[in-house]
Amino acid sequence: MKVIGLYNVGNSGKTTTLDLVIDKLQEPEYGYKLVPEKKPNTKDKRVLLQYKKLKICITTFGDNRTETEKNIKFFEDHQPDIAISAARTKGETRDLLDKYAELLGTEVIWLKKQRAESETERTILNKKDADLILTYIPKQG
Repeated sequence: MKVIGLYNVGNSGKTTTLDLVIDKLQEPEYGYKLVPEKKPNTKDKRVLLQYKKLKICITTFGDNRTETEKNIKFFEDHQPDIAISAARTKGETRDLLDKYAELLGTEVIWLKKQRAESETERTILNKKDADLILTYIPKQG
């Protein structure tokens, strides 16, 4: 199993980037959404997708311990082949994901979310970061 953590400070574009990954994985050549879990009054979500023979969980929550614990519970409930979560730059959210991966006998693949000041640059970097995450998903499934 792969565990991928997209990290940086709050409001750095982690959710936007992971939404791009979710959107891409719902295109016909990838797969389809199986289980969406969305919290009211927030743009964050937890999603289980099927891509060929792979189950992929993506959680855009990751700003605090409570939500990260819920992310891990979501992963445990669905047993994905690839688990992807947002996280902060340091602290409990990263520690919890590291401990979860360790229990599975693996390590988190930590990817730093790129940031930019201008809207145009943010859009470009969000797409680049989403494309990078997609490289960790085998095309053969």
